[in-house]
Amino acid sequence: MKHLLALLAFAIAVSLPLVYQPAPANACGPAGPFDFDTYEVEDYVSGYAQAIELATSGRAVTSTITLPGTNEVIDLRFQGLRQGPRGARAANPSTSATIPPTLYKSIVYVESSYTNASSATPFGGVGPILRSFDCGYGLGQITSGMTNSVGSPTAKQAIIGTHYLFNLAEGVRILAEKWNSAPQARPIAGTGDPSALEDWYYAIWSYNGFAFSNHPLNPFRNPLRGGLFNDADTGGATPTATPTATAPAGTPTATPSITATPTPTPNAIVGAGARSPLYHCYDTSAPSYQKQDGGGPLFGYGDYTYPERIYGCMRYPPRRAPVGSPPGTPATISFWAPVEVSMPDFARPEVAAAFEPQNFLDCEQAGFSGGCPKMDFPTSFPPAVVAHRDPTPLPPASASAVAVGSPSLVVDGSTAITLGQKSDGTYDTAEVSVRNAGSWIAPFRIRSTATWLSVRHPGDSPDRTLDGSIAIGVETDVVTQQASPGPPPRTRIAVKGKASQLLIAVQPSLVPAGGGEASIWIEP
Repeated sequence: MKHLLALLAFAIAVSLPLVYQPAPANACGPAGPFDFDTYEVEDYVSGYAQAIELATSGRAVTSTITLPGTNEVIDLRFQGLRQGPRGARAANPSTSATIPPTLYKSIVYVESSYTNASSATPFGGVGPILRSFDCGYGLGQITSGMTNSVGSPTAKQAIIGTHYLFNLAEGVRILAEKWNSAPQARPIAGTGDPSALEDWYYAIWSYNGFAFSNHPLNPFRNPLRGGLFNDADTGGATPTATPTATAPAGTPTATPSITATPTPTPNAIVGAGARSPLYHCYDTSAPSYQKQDGGGPLFGYGDYTYPERIYGCMRYPPRRAPVGSPPGTPATISFWAPVEVSMPDFARPEVAAAFEPQNFLDCEQAGFSGGCPKMDFPTSFPPAVVAHRDPTPLPPASASAVAVGSPSLVVDGSTAITLGQKSDGTYDTAEVSVRNAGSWIAPFRIRSTATWLSVRHPGDSPDRTLDGSIAIGVETDVVTQQASPGPPPRTRIAVKGKASQLLIAVQPSLVPAGGGEASIWIEP
């Protein structure tokens, strides 16, 4: 019979400053995806909106966090933005220049539908983080820097995966990095003015990957999306579009591919004076919402480029019905106020020249070195066309303290546990509870010094290995059952606060001969 000693170590760290190291957006990594718990805000529309306003203004995270023991430093502070056109671009970013908040709200909606946790988690509840197939995590679908290389998360990875505010802060930093990469590695829209919504075109494109698939004149994109060459002069002809049953790779399965007849070439589109369209964001009043006879739009989410989706949802914000409403309840709650934007107008020769597809392909072939200067294009043509601004006011500085709270983790349970092997070959388990003696959300990382010793919640699948979790302060309602009209109808059930119950277990197939000793680290 083997006897295994598990030592529970608890480290307390309460400080927060950070320095940004750009990282490529890789897949999950050789050790597979991380498994984090997180919190889903109950009043998520206003709650996440305020968090985004804090993050885009540089007020979400204003200091660093240092973990004692490992001395890891987490730096999620906003790094600021460079300003100016090519040839007169500021060398250093300024924190006085910030990201328009509605722009990032739209990105978050397109990326995650304003949800931070998995679909099984009720609003106001605790559950697994929303994770995509390529290991994008949470609201911002953060992939850059989230590769699992060694089997345990870094402190930065853990806080991004467990706390929505830090997830958003990192997403904002990634978007700022894309903006700041011009002109060395990206073209510049307009005059490089961060307050001009249209000048964010290439940074938005880059957030999703600066790939030709998001080029507005990509011949694989249906040129009729948005309707009639997008207000182009078609000489009285009415182009027709015919839906097909096939969907290209990467297109949501609910969105059919659209093939047009005829299919004009990019040069023909430019010659006709077309505009890059605005995605309707499923607003039936949007001009690009062309309803089919059977219901639903002729062109859906997958037919539009990423910038068209982001700018489109800014202009035509999504709406929802109150949580728990019966089916058919009108969606009356708007996620944000509509914001006007202008899309690239190919009727203007300088814009058409910038979007010549060969310019992108040549720059891609060169590894984007030099930032694709031929793709620079003006966004304002005074007095008729001027860039738009986001009217959203700055959040109060005090809102940051409320969003972070005053968490204080306490571990209840033995710190030295012997897990013996039973006669049937299985092993004993042990449980500890991690609670928040402070307020709001207390995130923590879980690390094991041996692969044979893992942590999960009681009732979880034995295959689950938890990499990070949270404890909620008792001042906060934690929803365990969301109200629903049914059938059968369900009422809202909530408790005050939530501790994280952890089960420490042995993976029998990984136990070394003769047993062993290992430690579990729980680190805020």
